[in-house]
Amino acid sequence: TDAANLRDAVADITQAGTLEQQALDRGLRVAFSKADRILSGAERDSNGLRRDEIAAINLYTQEAAHVYRHVNAALSLKEIERIRPFWHYINLLQLALQLDEFLRVVLDVARVLGYVLSHGPQI
Repeated sequence: TDAANLRDAVADITQAGTLEQQALDRGLRVAFSKADRILSGAERDSNGLRRDEIAAINLYTQEAAHVYRHVNAALSLKEIERIRPFWHYINLLQLALQLDEFLRVVLDVARVLGYVLSHGPQI
């Protein structure tokens, strides 16, 4: 399934007992609060990211929630049963990071084209 909703994407993590529900809930509150501050009522941020995508990135980077430690530990074991609870979350996180990187490349190309159009080709 498409993991566009962060709460749905992390449901398997707590059901598997990998991360305590209380710690994950705290992390989600912080992540969504950060996303709301960034968006300030908009649907997408300047990089084209939605609330759940911003929150997914924030959740991964939080020291208190330790999500990154659990994800990285599961991935390093290379055992599908250890990775499975994180699958939807990893999918959402990768989508957010790829979208962010894609938009950066598009903006860089637009800047270069804008420069070339305003200054003429420099050969």
